[in-house]
Amino acid sequence: MKGKILILILSFVFFFTGCNVNKTVCEESDDYPPISPFPKKNIHNITLYFPNKNLDYLVPEIRKVDIRNQPIEKIIIEELLKGTHNEQLTNLIPSETRLISTDIIGKIMYLNFSKELIREDLSEKEEALVLYSIINSAAQVENVDEVQILIEGETREVFYKYFTIDKPKKTSSLIINNAYVSPISTVMEYYNNIINQDYIGVIDLFHISERENKNYYALESYFQDYYGNISKYLIKEYKISNYDKFVSVYVVLELFYNNNMDKKVQEQEFILILEDNKFEINEILNKNFFMNIK
Repeated sequence: MKGKILILILSFVFFFTGCNVNKTVCEESDDYPPISPFPKKNIHNITLYFPNKNLDYLVPEIRKVDIRNQPIEKIIIEELLKGTHNEQLTNLIPSETRLISTDIIGKIMYLNFSKELIREDLSEKEEALVLYSIINSAAQVENVDEVQILIEGETREVFYKYFTIDKPKKTSSLIINNAYVSPISTVMEYYNNIINQDYIGVIDLFHISERENKNYYALESYFQDYYGNISKYLIKEYKISNYDKFVSVYVVLELFYNNNMDKKVQEQEFILILEDNKFEINEILNKNFFMNIK
C-alpha cells in the first residue's frame, strides 16, 4: 500500500514539474507557447531592373519574394540573376554568373560576383544596362546609398571596358524608362567639328548661359590657336565615371596633324552635363589645357 501511495505522489510531481522542463510538451503553459514547425512566410515586394527588348533603357519589374531565411540583399541579386519574368524585357547578365557574397558596411553594399559576370562583347550602352541593372536593384535596400561591385573578391578599374567601378557607384534614374544617351558621342562630335573647322559648331556643344553675350570670334580664334591643323583623330580608349546628369569622360586619343604626317597622344577629361536629352560640355581638362567658356 505504501508503495502505491509513493508511485502516485511521484506521478503528481512529474506531471506538475514537467511543464517547466519541456515547453514543447506542456501546451497548458502560458509562458512557453508551442513552436510551429512551419514558420509563416515573410513576403516582400522587390524591384528588379531589366533592359527592354530593344536594349534602350531599364524597366522596373516587381517581384514577390519570401525573405524569412536570407538577407534581403542576397535575395534581390539572386532573383536578378535568374532573369526576367516579363516577355517584353531581357537580361544581359551571363547565366553562369554566381553571387559569391554580399556585405553592407556603413551605407555601401559590397557585391562579390564570380568571374563569369565579365563579358568582353558588349557595347557601351549594353555595359551601362548591365551595370545599372545591378546597382539600381541592389540600392533599394534600406540605408544603402552606394554599391561596390567586386569580381572574385577584387575591385576592377572598369566594369567591362567603358564604365569605371573602382569606387562605389550611386544609382542612375536617367536610365530607367529613358533611352540611353552616349556621353562619348558628344566628345566625337567635338573633334569632328574641330577637324572640319566648324568652330561655331564646337562652341555650340558647350553648356553656355547667355549665349548672345559671348564673343564667338574670340572663342573661334582660341580653338584655332590651340588645335591648329588637325587632320584626323583616333580615340584609343575612354572611361565613363557614371551615368547621371553630370558625367566625367576620360579620353585617350591620337591627334594627327599636317595631313597625318605628325601625331601626338593626348589625354583629356570631359565634364559633361545632360540638357534636353543631349550631353553638353561643361569643361575640358588636361595637363596643359583647361576650357570653360561659361
